[in-house]
Formats: sequence, C-alpha cells, structure tokens
Amino acid sequence: DALRRFVEELLGPLLDYAQSRDTPLLETLEALSGARWTRRAAARQLGIHINSMTYRVERIEALTGLQLDDPETRVAVSIALRARAMLGM
Repeated sequence: DALRRFVEELLGPLLDYAQSRDTPLLETLEALSGARWTRRAAARQLGIHINSMTYRVERIEALTGLQLDDPETRVAVSIALRARAMLGM
C-alpha cells in the first residue's frame, strides 16, 4: 500500500496524463532512467531527436513539478518506475 502511494505521489500526474492522451511521456521517463539520465542516449533509444527529448522532459517537469536534474529526484523517480512495474500499474 505504501509503495503504491509512493508511486502515485511521484508519478500520479504523469499517469493521469498518460491515460487521457497518446503521448509517450512515461516511456520517455523510463528511457531516461535506463540511460542513466543522459538525454542523448535516451533520445537515441527512443528514435527521436534531442530537441524532442528536451521538449518531453520539460513537459514531464511541468506536469509533475519534479526537477529531473536533481540527483535525489532521479533516484526517487527510478525507484517509482520500478515499483510501478512491479505493482503492474
């Protein structure tokens, strides 16, 4: 229960947005986390231009209020993404 609340607290706005629109922001966040937060590597993995990656990151930050350049935020987001996968959310 606590883990689910943690995921919803951190990623809730993004999860809600993903349900209402066909925009791959969650996929983008997962790629960023998997690429150790290197935007170019994540963009390459997704097959998008770096400018598109920058736009998506800005959109994620605007929706969630998170600062993805902050190391503590990155750790929390990575944990939340893994927890989300484990919980099947």
